[in-house]
Amino acid sequence: MAPSILLASMIALIRTPRAQMILVALLVGFAGSRHFQLEEVYRSDWLTQQELFTQMSERIPGLAKGTILLSNDIPVTYYSDNSLTGPLNWIYSPPGEMNVMLYFASIRVGKTLPSLDPGQPHQLYYIGPTFHGNTDNILVVNFEPPGCFRVIDPEVEVDNRLLAACGARCGLGFRSECDPVRETEPVTSSVLSRRAGAGLVLF
Repeated sequence: MAPSILLASMIALIRTPRAQMILVALLVGFAGSRHFQLEEVYRSDWLTQQELFTQMSERIPGLAKGTILLSNDIPVTYYSDNSLTGPLNWIYSPPGEMNVMLYFASIRVGKTLPSLDPGQPHQLYYIGPTFHGNTDNILVVNFEPPGCFRVIDPEVEVDNRLLAACGARCGLGFRSECDPVRETEPVTSSVLSRRAGAGLVLF
């Protein structure tokens, strides 16, 4: 039975018109409140995504092909690392290609990304293109708004006990010899407009 028919049947069981009106008003109020809450969550997610890619493109002008971005769990409700990988590639990859991958370390290390040992090839079929990477080409990043997007540099962060502990729990091997940040095509507003031409406006 459809929800609307079920609700109408329940209201019809109430004999007093006044009680029926009160019940309908309460249901409408609850529905409106729920829609408002969902709107706020989606708005928050959208603003977080905008801020993520704005700051990322400012701090990382280009990424080498096959780079794996390993990050903390970015605080969004209706997005995941899978869905964020789409716009990430619109920014850093030529049209139709998938040259970079974003993984939340807490849920991917040891599973989708089985090992972080150096020199391990990694690929993932992504319902169309296939990502090809290597564990020698991992970039560790952190984004916890309202804090800034950060690229974790093993030389700068060597004395940061908190980040070292997080890296150990996730199995992150910070390797200073890796340099996945490359000056490919710098990410500018014109590049973003061209690559996002399929319909997503990031900024």
